[in-house]
Amino acid sequence: MRRILMFLALTAVLPPAPLFAQDSLTAGLRSCAAIVGSVERLSCYDQLARRPLPAPLPAPMAAPAQMSQRPAPAADFGADTLPQPAPVPVPRSSLESITSPVTDFSFDVRGHFIVTLANGQIWRQIEGDTVNVTLRKDRTHTATVSRAILGSYSIRFDNPRGLFKVLRVR
Repeated sequence: MRRILMFLALTAVLPPAPLFAQDSLTAGLRSCAAIVGSVERLSCYDQLARRPLPAPLPAPMAAPAQMSQRPAPAADFGADTLPQPAPVPVPRSSLESITSPVTDFSFDVRGHFIVTLANGQIWRQIEGDTVNVTLRKDRTHTATVSRAILGSYSIRFDNPRGLFKVLRVR
């Protein structure tokens, strides 16, 4: 019981160990700085650098955010529960398909293609489409992108033939 009381008394009076480490590091830097010879001073700094780092001090608790901000005006009270306006839909184009030469294409690790059309659009084959296409750099390719059911898009190449599900990237 006596030891517990002594331990509690010492922990209440003495600062934590990282503060002692901080003080000894400061004292060591000051003693190294006082050395006149450059080789000896550098050796002193090197010895300090080889010592293990003290544990970092815990960050002080931040004040609650409400105390640092000014109160909201009374007109905004409860506004977070009001119904939000519906997002404005993007107007749908009247076109049902476009045809454009393919200016560039690449493949990802799964073999899905990404094509760039002459009009600047970039289309990527969707993950669910498991059919691989064989596009070749030595041929010119023309692609037709058309609307499919349920708002999806399909692409058809003139050479090689095939229909693939795509998603517009840009």
